Amino acid sequence: MARPKRDSISVATTERLLTAAAEAFALDGFRGARLGDIASAAGVRRPSLLYHYPSKVALYQAVVDQAFVALADAIGRVASTPGTYGQRLQAITAALISFERQRPHLGRLILRALLDRNTRDDAVPTERTVSMAERLSPIIDRLEAFVTSDGPPRLPDAVPVRAAVSTLLVGHLTRASLGPDAVLLFGAADPTPALTRALLNPSDTDTPR
Repeated sequence: MARPKRDSISVATTERLLTAAAEAFALDGFRGARLGDIASAAGVRRPSLLYHYPSKVALYQAVVDQAFVALADAIGRVASTPGTYGQRLQAITAALISFERQRPHLGRLILRALLDRNTRDDAVPTERTVSMAERLSPIIDRLEAFVTSDGPPRLPDAVPVRAAVSTLLVGHLTRASLGPDAVLLFGAADPTPALTRALLNPSDTDTPR
């Protein structure tokens, strides 16, 4: 049997490192995560980790980049698909829930990244943060444009579309990050579909209730 190409080995190693690092940074934050533990979880030695990512900052930045790209892709794929406004809004909500279930640590990672941007802790290097709110903003922009262009006149004038979109998205990420404790604050059922319908499609005739 032919040996795997070096490039394929490198890609597989990178993927394992990013997965292990995402879980570590999500659970322990930037300061608490240890490169040695991440390398061990990925099945490599620390020097191999540093070969791919020369510093903790570089590894963190790669993990955060991947998280935001994954979230944007999950939402963007369905936002541009054919269908009525209600059908696409339902599909976007389902994509967000699926994203959280398939990658439970990424919601917490994104929230940590947003919070770390505003920290005054000198142990958390600011060069890695490149404004996480700016990373999330294009996703909000796309959803706001979708609702604004396709939603009216369904929406009441009093509904601030951008605030509603941001609240729903960040609220869902928060719920996903809480794990079992989410039930204490949000209840047993995921409220995202019902809240999305109430705020962004109150006269819905397309989405099953």
